[in-house]
Amino acid sequence: MALRTAIQEIALAHHGRYGYRRVTAELHRRGMAVNHKRVLRLMRSDNLLAVRFRKFVLTTDSQHHCQVYVNLASRMTLSGVNQLWVADITYIRLRTEFVFLAVVMDRFSRKAIGWALDRSLAARVAVAALQQAITHRRPPPGVVHHSDQGIQYACADYVAALKTNGMLPSMSRPGIRPWDTARRRSLSGTPRPRCRAQSSMRRPCSSSRLRSPRQNHDKGSGAKAKFARNRETLRTTGR
Repeated sequence: MALRTAIQEIALAHHGRYGYRRVTAELHRRGMAVNHKRVLRLMRSDNLLAVRFRKFVLTTDSQHHCQVYVNLASRMTLSGVNQLWVADITYIRLRTEFVFLAVVMDRFSRKAIGWALDRSLAARVAVAALQQAITHRRPPPGVVHHSDQGIQYACADYVAALKTNGMLPSMSRPGIRPWDTARRRSLSGTPRPRCRAQSSMRRPCSSSRLRSPRQNHDKGSGAKAKFARNRETLRTTGR
């Protein structure tokens, strides 16, 4: 009983991040002689095994019938601002859902000039970020706008906003990350580690194409059901 209690304390103290090997090592540090196989068996019976979450969420849907534009950005040599803008969508993990961040960046200055948040991957989040950038910068005709081939950037509403403001669409090839896209990714990837450190994830709230991690639901009785509830509480509040 003392061993089981100690295992539960360690698992809860580390918010479900410790697997049976780390729990075994912690028990050894506490002076308890126990085999890792026994720890594994007890943690499995109490539904305390660590759950590995997916490291990424797919935000690019390039399987569409909209027009795809040639990559103009890879041929450019920049000498000032408002020559090349790059755009991307990333996700931020909150306690109970994902939100999606659309960013437009000036490639020369590497400054974010437009951004928008939304609970959906609909095109409106990308359009809102673009409109903010246009309002802020008032770009001259001929600015190249570079993005991936995602439906948010290839759809009629987004392309119409570009052409209305005299901008030239440019897109990467699928699976290819040129130098300009790499810069864009380094910017949009920044918020995620900070958010993950303070929040947990259950499932995406609005996009049917995004898959959430599988969650084990134990409907046992007595102590087994109690520890299953503790595990669910960890997923909701502690990650």
